[in-house]
Amino acid sequence: MECDDASLPKAASDEKGAFRNALFFLLFAVSLTLPNLVYSGTSFFQTLHLMKWCFALIPVGLLALCAGGQTLLDGERGPLRLDVMGLYWLFFLVFVTLQPLWVPLRSVPGWQREWFFFAGCVVFYLAAFSFFKENWLRPILWMAALNATINGIFAELQVRGMVAPLRGLKLVMQTPGHYIGNTGQQNMFALWLAMALFSSLFLFVCYGGLFAKNFRNKLMIAGNLSFYMIMSWCLIRSTSRSGILAFWVGTLAMALMIFFTSRDRAQLKRAALGIALFFAVLAVFILADTGRGFDFLLKTRDMIKNIADIAARREIWQTSQQVGAFRPLTGVGLGQFKWHYLQGQHVAMTLDPTMKWQFTYWAHNEILQWFCEFGLGGVASLLLAGLVWLAALCRCVRRHRGRRLPMEFLWGSSFLFLVWFDALWTRPFHRIENSLWAALAFALCSRRLFRDEEGVSAPKKLPSLFYRLTGAFMLAAAVGGFWFGIDGIRADLLLRRAESFTDDVEEKARLMNIARHSPMVRDLAEHELAMLRLRLGEKLGDREIIADGLNQLIACFVQQPTAEDFATLMDYARRSNIASLLEFLEPYAPPSPPPAAGAAG
Repeated sequence: MECDDASLPKAASDEKGAFRNALFFLLFAVSLTLPNLVYSGTSFFQTLHLMKWCFALIPVGLLALCAGGQTLLDGERGPLRLDVMGLYWLFFLVFVTLQPLWVPLRSVPGWQREWFFFAGCVVFYLAAFSFFKENWLRPILWMAALNATINGIFAELQVRGMVAPLRGLKLVMQTPGHYIGNTGQQNMFALWLAMALFSSLFLFVCYGGLFAKNFRNKLMIAGNLSFYMIMSWCLIRSTSRSGILAFWVGTLAMALMIFFTSRDRAQLKRAALGIALFFAVLAVFILADTGRGFDFLLKTRDMIKNIADIAARREIWQTSQQVGAFRPLTGVGLGQFKWHYLQGQHVAMTLDPTMKWQFTYWAHNEILQWFCEFGLGGVASLLLAGLVWLAALCRCVRRHRGRRLPMEFLWGSSFLFLVWFDALWTRPFHRIENSLWAALAFALCSRRLFRDEEGVSAPKKLPSLFYRLTGAFMLAAAVGGFWFGIDGIRADLLLRRAESFTDDVEEKARLMNIARHSPMVRDLAEHELAMLRLRLGEKLGDREIIADGLNQLIACFVQQPTAEDFATLMDYARRSNIASLLEFLEPYAPPSPPPAAGAAG
């Protein structure tokens, strides 16, 4: 039997391409669909986020290794492609990397963690733009809906107090009474439900004919509709107004784009049916009188009645404006907002004494957050990029009048409206498991928005050196990220071990000092060492040890002011009447109320 030698290289190339596609699909699927379902558990010191970071960013790191290595070797002849928005994010990452040269960082570990998250999103965008196959979207959205449905069931178990370990496995966060699933926070749980619910509706609108031809499609459609009803119930039960409204913004954007392009009656009918199904679930929810339904109605009435309060965001935004005013041109630095919040709140409360004293880690508005962290230049570049994107979107919709929009583009553009609406009220871009979804949607849109007449997405005449530098960056980010993460996990486990030594103070201190050398958890280790000294001093009644612990805690507080440490320091200052400490804490405290009329004299 004779072989055609010329066919061998092509066959090998096809086999290599098939293997790469299968690997990349697996990496994209894991990174997108698993992080919102897992949590670290009590085996780790950071019981929530650590495993989410691993499941989200390890696949991103592997994507960076695969794509970056080939790009470094082949330059522009490699598979990686760059578009206008990809260039924008690369240059912005350069700006973020150099920002510490002109902005003094209050928390270096905080900046390092945020840098790797930001770099991970940029790498994910580049990889999705270049390698994500259109036929991958449907199964990944289906898996996301399954994930959110399971999370919703977890939340139902939590609110009923039924979160006991299953055969020793703690699959559900041990937070009975809290309706949060495995996400850790109510608004983030609602956002994940809104993202998955919208994607489920998209699947039904675009692929969900009620009379499918084969059994596999019938099964997928039936499963998707079941997920849709369960997620609708859980989203309403979350009572999160931002999540529910974000879902409707995404749905409205999808319906309008279908109407102004193809006017596909079948798709519009299925959209109307999906909307009616959501309201049917809402009606059952209200009639069932679960208790949370009353809470939801109260919150909605309060939002309408106290519209000037902007759903309890007004005071946070006032404080955020003052944080931004500290360094309006340069910003306070990536990941540094929360460490300036208490100072900003003091200034804001001086201007408005009626404000309530509170503490939050985020501005609850991503545009304000960017202003605080990156200054006027950073937020101006973000708004400019947004305007360019919107203009390109309008052009694309006009070009497709009378024709169907590509499915991945319809999902991506509508999805971004959902996420950005939620970003006006919460903090989706500060959770890596949600940010990667936004990066994917952005990449799928960019493929269609920034093409010339020849269908070329990449800017013309980019030198090969630029591609090689991009490949080198992806490799460096992947290697550095793996080291940063592995070293951080090791140190986190040491802190957890230190917690378990209830009596051996020397062993606790030894483990914490070792963990202190890890960049990822240095701030946590230093804080635990300070609290250990304070507890030991209290136990022994030794004022010198207490003073040493207070000095260590003050050093932590100067770098990373938190409400908890403020309360601890204020308690010691008042109990021991330490005037210098009280004077130091005064800028972080709420202004004293004015004396009552007639009290003087």
